[in-house]
Amino acid sequence: MKAFNSYDAVKKLTDRGVPEEQASEIINAIMVSKEHDSTNDTANNQSTKIEQELALIRKDIEILRSEIATKSELSEIKTELVEINSELKQDIANTKSEIKQEINDSINELKQDIASTKSEIEQEIDDSANELKQDINSAKQEATETKLEFKEIKRDLLKWIIPLFIAFAVVLIVKNFPV
Repeated sequence: MKAFNSYDAVKKLTDRGVPEEQASEIINAIMVSKEHDSTNDTANNQSTKIEQELALIRKDIEILRSEIATKSELSEIKTELVEINSELKQDIANTKSEIKQEINDSINELKQDIASTKSEIEQEIDDSANELKQDINSAKQEATETKLEFKEIKRDLLKWIIPLFIAFAVVLIVKNFPV
C-alpha cells in the first residue's frame, strides 16, 4: 500500500474548489480511519470502525456535491475516494487473513502441546506401572526367600530340638528307672 500524504490530499481537494476547512476534515477522517485500521485488535472491530469512517466520508461527499461546481470535479473526487475505500478494504482483508493465520498457528501449537503432554503422561504411567511391577516382583522374591529361610530355620531347629528332646527323654527315663 502506498504512503498517504495528508497535505497533498488536502491540496488536491482545495484545488478542486473544496474549502480548506472541509478538505482538512475529510482528510482527517480518512487519516483517523487509517490509524484505527492499524491499531484495532480484530478484523470485526476494524470493519466496524472503517464502516463508521466511511459513513463520515459519505456524509462529506454529500456536502461536497452541493458545493462543487462541475460534475468532472465530483467524478475525480469520487475516484480518489473509491481508491481510498478499496485500499481500506484491502487492509481489512489482509488483517483478517493475518488474524486467521495467527489463530490457526495458535491452535496447531496447542494441539502439539496437548499431544506432547499426553505422550509424556502416558510414558510416566508406563514407567510407574513398570516400577510397580518390579516392586511387586521384588516383594514376591523377598517373600519366597523369607519362606525358604523360615523352612531352613525350622529344619535346623528340628535337627536340634529332636535330639535334645530324645536326650531329655532318656535323662527322664534313666532318672525314673534306676539301673
